[in-house]
Amino acid sequence: MLFSHFTALAFLSTTAAVPASPGVTQMVWQIVQNPLREEPVFSAPAVSPLEEIPSTLQESNAVELLYEFGDKSVTLENLAARSNGHLVVTATSHPDIYSFDPHRRIQYLLYTIPGVTSTLGIVEITPDVFIVAAGNYTKDLAAIEGTFSIWSVDLHNYHDLTDSHGTPIVKKITDIPHAKALNGMTKVEGSSNLVLVADSALGAIWRVDVTSGKYNVAIKHLLFSCGDSPFPLGINGIRTYEGKLWFVNSAQKLYGNVDIDNTGAALGEPRILAHCYPGVQAWDDVAIDWEGNGWIATHADAVTEVTVGGKQRNFTAPAGANYAIRHPTSLVFGRGSRTFEKTLFVVTAGASGYEPGGQTPGQILAVDTRQC
Repeated sequence: MLFSHFTALAFLSTTAAVPASPGVTQMVWQIVQNPLREEPVFSAPAVSPLEEIPSTLQESNAVELLYEFGDKSVTLENLAARSNGHLVVTATSHPDIYSFDPHRRIQYLLYTIPGVTSTLGIVEITPDVFIVAAGNYTKDLAAIEGTFSIWSVDLHNYHDLTDSHGTPIVKKITDIPHAKALNGMTKVEGSSNLVLVADSALGAIWRVDVTSGKYNVAIKHLLFSCGDSPFPLGINGIRTYEGKLWFVNSAQKLYGNVDIDNTGAALGEPRILAHCYPGVQAWDDVAIDWEGNGWIATHADAVTEVTVGGKQRNFTAPAGANYAIRHPTSLVFGRGSRTFEKTLFVVTAGASGYEPGGQTPGQILAVDTRQC
């Protein structure tokens, strides 16, 4: 979800251990001084990927621009959908959390988190309560270790359709001082208190109990690391669906999944499902549809569908449009209506912070998957 022109150029040039499966490191809940106690990360190969199937690139009328920020410095990072159809959006360029109404195409500033430069991964943990990661990144989007924290945003009393709006209740849950580069976030299926957070530099998944504030490393694997790539962000977007954690590794340019239990611990080796097609700068975040297909934010200007069978289709803005998908960073299926449930809402970093001389600010777009 974090991608700068600097890293783009690099691309183009209580502590008992749970018995671990080969290649996976797991730990039970603990309150310890050093939650990163060294345990081996095995180099056993992952399950073999599906047969590579050529991708297609399509200019699509399914892609529609909904909103561009007036401030060209805004680079959007992630989003979650509310039950009323509205979106909650984060930004790497600012410590802000926004609300966006897709019907009226209006955005509001919900809250500014103090003491940080960026808001990052976000997920709804219980109805209208969202968990957000925050921390510090440089202008080139290099993470600053020791600055990361987890927050809750309660929107029960917030209503975009009223003039007064109401006030979100925002609280810090915990700092994670050993985190190196927090990024994507998801919840453990069926849980009302456990979230998983990708650490793109550590090559690991943090597990956070948002009720108690306890945290530890749930999974660490070589497929989550940067590998031999000069790109500094490994595991990036993550989602849980049907007993699996689905993930994108930006540095290794791959998409995969791993079986997990009801605490977020791995039950076996990760599987590689697909690699980026040639010419792609990086894959970023991922959404999973009702058939198990993956939809991936693809730098610099596309949304990629990876089907259950491994076929890739890449969608860009329609021919002749006066806009493009400029560095998409995250995407989520909407809520609140049957139409929105089949619509991917996409946020972008824009080009202004990612390309020298770029003028496009952060965007919010819609992709009607019924037309794809």
